[in-house]
Amino acid sequence: MLTQGPNHLQVYLNDRCQLQCGYCYVSVNVGPAHWLDWPCLRRAIERFREASPGPSRNATFLGGEPLLSWALVKQAVELLRRDPAWEVSINLFTNGLLLDEEKAAFLRRWRVRLILSLDGGQKTNDRNRVFADGTGRSSFERIMERARLLPLEDLGVNMVFTSETVEALPDNVAFLHGQGFRRIDFYPALYEGWPEGRLAALEAGLRRVADDYSALFKAPVPAAFLMQGVSMALERLEPDQAGRAPWWGECRNLVLGSDGNFHSCDKAMSLSASRRKESVVGDPESGVSWRKRSAHYARARRLVEERGQSKRGYLYCPMGVMLRGRWQGREAGPALQDFDRVNDAMAGFYLGILDRLREQPVFREMYHIQARCQT
Repeated sequence: MLTQGPNHLQVYLNDRCQLQCGYCYVSVNVGPAHWLDWPCLRRAIERFREASPGPSRNATFLGGEPLLSWALVKQAVELLRRDPAWEVSINLFTNGLLLDEEKAAFLRRWRVRLILSLDGGQKTNDRNRVFADGTGRSSFERIMERARLLPLEDLGVNMVFTSETVEALPDNVAFLHGQGFRRIDFYPALYEGWPEGRLAALEAGLRRVADDYSALFKAPVPAAFLMQGVSMALERLEPDQAGRAPWWGECRNLVLGSDGNFHSCDKAMSLSASRRKESVVGDPESGVSWRKRSAHYARARRLVEERGQSKRGYLYCPMGVMLRGRWQGREAGPALQDFDRVNDAMAGFYLGILDRLREQPVFREMYHIQARCQT
């Protein structure tokens, strides 16, 4: 059973998207479309409000493409903000193709953090982020055209790199920073197989990014960007976490799929509609079976504890690897080994950043790190 209640509502508003990204873990544009309706979403938000103890709460809207369900986004945001005493951070991930000044103004007014999916420069971005209609148009050109309507320092950007695009990682991070983005997150495609040679390329690229990032703090007035991975490392990998139960052992996410059901893990969104039924743990009307959800996680956690080989601790949650493999009806052990190797490379990168910059005043302020006591 969940001991503390959920603190994060993840909402998959639909399973349609103008793009068909090669690495996307969500099954989009496949089979009959699924669109959440307002009665279902409203009840899910009410369930979350009833169950979430606070004080730290998050709600995240995803797809498909969430801006295809814009009317629903507005209703949901206004409901989440109705009670000023019930504080919640709201995030929305978008491909950016439907952004306009009216939407941006609404999201700013209601304090919604907007995260743009963009993989760097045009060459890298257009390799995987392709239009679903097969026309071969550049998604980069259209996305940047939309993004420039907004102050880029107000936008977060979420970049995914694969084993085939990893060499361009340092240049793509530098490009996004040069465009004016001040929140840049980059994630490896965790569920693809990473051959040893590609892991070496990843580690070399991360060393370059670490050097470039550290150099930003040497300027008289540092203009560095925020990386969520640093905050994740502080929370999940720091020495003061030793001896505690692993953070990933009890997931506090409440996942609402575009099919109108609650699912035990967001990785279920990668499954076909028929297989996804195995991950259902309730619906907004009848509620969540926390017992069933806990049973899913207990088995997955046991397998991670038996087979996990991470040497640095988990920066990313390993439970989805095991749950996804089970629901797909295949052995998940080899996938977990690949996951562990990529996880360790990324964990080492962020821990290295902390070792380099922890005592830098601007860095400490950016990441809310208290100065160490001098003895």
